Amino acid sequence: MVGLVGLFLSVFLCMIPNIAGQCLTPDAVPPNCKSWIDPVDQIPIFFQHQFNCSRFWVCEPDLSDCLHECAPKPGGGALYFDFNIDHEHGGPVCNWPEVVDCTNKPEVCGECQPWEECVKCADCPDCPGCENAGDDDWTCICKEGGTCQGNNAIACGTCSNYVCEEPECCTNEDCQGAMCDNGVCKGCASDNDCTNTACSTCMNHACHDPECCVDEDCNGNEYCDTDNGVCVEGCRDNSDCTAMVCSTCENHQCVDPECCIDADCLNTQFCEDNKCKDGCNEDSDCSMNGECATCNIASHQCTEPQCCNDSNCTPEFLECSVCQADQTCTNPECCEDSDCPNEKPICDTDGHV
Repeated sequence: MVGLVGLFLSVFLCMIPNIAGQCLTPDAVPPNCKSWIDPVDQIPIFFQHQFNCSRFWVCEPDLSDCLHECAPKPGGGALYFDFNIDHEHGGPVCNWPEVVDCTNKPEVCGECQPWEECVKCADCPDCPGCENAGDDDWTCICKEGGTCQGNNAIACGTCSNYVCEEPECCTNEDCQGAMCDNGVCKGCASDNDCTNTACSTCMNHACHDPECCVDEDCNGNEYCDTDNGVCVEGCRDNSDCTAMVCSTCENHQCVDPECCIDADCLNTQFCEDNKCKDGCNEDSDCSMNGECATCNIASHQCTEPQCCNDSNCTPEFLECSVCQADQTCTNPECCEDSDCPNEKPICDTDGHV
């Protein structure tokens, strides 16, 4: 008969929809349903009430909590919540008190979490919280072998010797952006978690450490390709290029010009815009134009004097031709009377005409 009544009550309770006003006003700490409802299965979870055997908590798929109370039983009092029957097996079920292993406790136990057990220190002096407590004090402990929750986002710990033993993580949420792999946080959450180099980065929860961050991380004949984080052979600045005094570093390659100064060119050349060009550098470069030829430094071209002294004028002009200050020869009509025609037989030696 008891079994039939329990079955009837089970069906009755499961058929009641969770409508507004059905839930009782909480008189104890409610469950944190977000930590217990599987977001995929979304199966309701039931918890014993902390001190009232006739009441129980329901965590709904929408993550809300609801406090229920079993129906009154004949002769007074109420049926007890049967915590042994979960949703998969037809729960929640209210059963006869003698069938359920539950004892009502003082209201102070309402301070415990629904997944915890409230015990009297006289019965468990070694339990956490009872070290300096009196025999009449109560404490909250996890249920031996049961699922419990400590610091992680969801309940995945196991109670052992009254202590909730949790892995480092249950989900990625426990790793602050890193990845939870078999209860261990692995990888990184941000670049700040990657410290092997000054420019290490976090990508897909894994630290990526480049070969270099700055040129100084590479060998002396290399520079750091910061786009790819690798050392590449090449110059860093002009000081790395020493083949010539004006060698430059362009796009990490040394550029050696044809010349830096006139001395880098042939004697018949001068250096302009790092190119050797034909021309003189000094007067001595112009000797082929005469002993008095000079080098125009502005144009790097040799002057071409007609003469340097009077002797340079006689091959072309009369023997009385002289070399003037502008290095040109005079061109006299005559030097003596014999140089004149019959109609003008006299040579004016002052003007040589």
